[in-house]
Amino acid sequence: MKRNFFQTLCAMTVLLGIGSTLLSCGDHAADPANTETAADTQTAVGTEAVTEDATVQNLASLSELDFGGAQFRISTLDRNSFEIFSEAENGEVCNDAIFARNRLVEETLNVKITPILTTTESESDHHSQVNNITKSVQAGEDYCDIAALFVYRAGTPIINGIFRSWDEIPHVDFSQPWWITRANEAFRIAGKQYLAVGDLAVTNMLMTYGTFFNKRLVENYDIPDLYQTVLDGKWTIDLLDTYAKTGYADLNGNGAIDENDQFGYTGESIINCDVMLASFEQKVIEMDADGLPHVVINTPRTVSAVEKIYSLFWENEASWIVDTWMDELPIFASGRAMFITTYLDNAFNQFRDMEDAYGILPFPKFDEAQKDYLSDARDQYSVLCIPVTAQNSELIGAATEAMNIASNGIVYPAYYETALKSKYVSDSESVVMIDLLMQGRNYDFSILHGAELNALPYIVRNLITGKKKDFASTYAKMESGVEKKLQALTEAYQNLP
Repeated sequence: MKRNFFQTLCAMTVLLGIGSTLLSCGDHAADPANTETAADTQTAVGTEAVTEDATVQNLASLSELDFGGAQFRISTLDRNSFEIFSEAENGEVCNDAIFARNRLVEETLNVKITPILTTTESESDHHSQVNNITKSVQAGEDYCDIAALFVYRAGTPIINGIFRSWDEIPHVDFSQPWWITRANEAFRIAGKQYLAVGDLAVTNMLMTYGTFFNKRLVENYDIPDLYQTVLDGKWTIDLLDTYAKTGYADLNGNGAIDENDQFGYTGESIINCDVMLASFEQKVIEMDADGLPHVVINTPRTVSAVEKIYSLFWENEASWIVDTWMDELPIFASGRAMFITTYLDNAFNQFRDMEDAYGILPFPKFDEAQKDYLSDARDQYSVLCIPVTAQNSELIGAATEAMNIASNGIVYPAYYETALKSKYVSDSESVVMIDLLMQGRNYDFSILHGAELNALPYIVRNLITGKKKDFASTYAKMESGVEKKLQALTEAYQNLP
């Protein structure tokens, strides 16, 4: 029975084109110099991957395990259930990839993947899932095997002793490409790993920020080749600010700047700002040689970064900045903005029916001296945690590893290669740009503990939303309190089992 399904998987692999320049963990990148041959390279590599049947090979070490039909229970919010579970194939490539992944894992391990859904009452209800897990642990109940939580909600229950360390779980190998290395290294503290980030969490890709540009407007305003600008290492926040200034037009002719006009740049001042320091290669918190956290945000680079963001947002008359996230998306989708910085998921929904063609670039660098293009993801991507009441370590480890292996081989290619690259972008150059973007995903420990650290990871957001740029004086007022709370936080981790 397994053999028949493996044959089905290989056929699906051919249809999806799995195995092109997939960049799931940020450790491998397409060669930017090979832009002109990107499509040919994808075809050749894809054929090789199908022949080798890499996904099945990677699962081979787990294929001798048999869990007798046991349930592998995964807690998730209903709004993110699409990355965990699909009830049936429906012809939609991403849905069907989830279905194929789960079926492969179930047959390999003889398990039944079972979602434990928390229904949220509103879009802003991100707390109920953690509350359900916490109550079950406090009651000694075996509620689920793992939980896929929003990253910004994971820190508090960890220090409250709700979750086990991944270090004691067999079959999990964080050195493998289906785990996101930069994330797992950033979130490891005091030599322990209380959450894990891998390709099972396709939200990590969907929530990653990049730069979208309107091709018609860029051409109309004689903006130089943006793809070559990126490859030359010259795509910076200052250049975005400069180019955006050319893109304003008073479309309704009323002589006033209003939301019905055309803009060089549009964005929102909340989540956009959360990812910018990571994109500018400035950490909020770093780990020392002993794996203990230290605040490193207070630098001249941060001061300058805030000033650059402020200039783009509030001093550029061709920018239209909104206070509520998503309000900027219709402006770009309707062809009235040259640039927007937002997350990739909008290619799948908000921009999928755009009349104008668009391209995707990495997030701009701080300056040309910055070596790599970096980015970050919105703080609502999934991380994996194990409740302390979940005791079947063999099942947890094997099933989690298998789901990440199969996600790497089936799900990510469906989203990343077939849908995003082939369906929602209109040129081969954007394919290389997306690879650069994904390669540069950057992570910071602070995002786990905004609640414990006086909203430190959101300091840029709060400054820019308040139309302020005095980082130094703002941080000076909170520095002592942050340092004390970080010390308490560190001690809490050190006291965990």
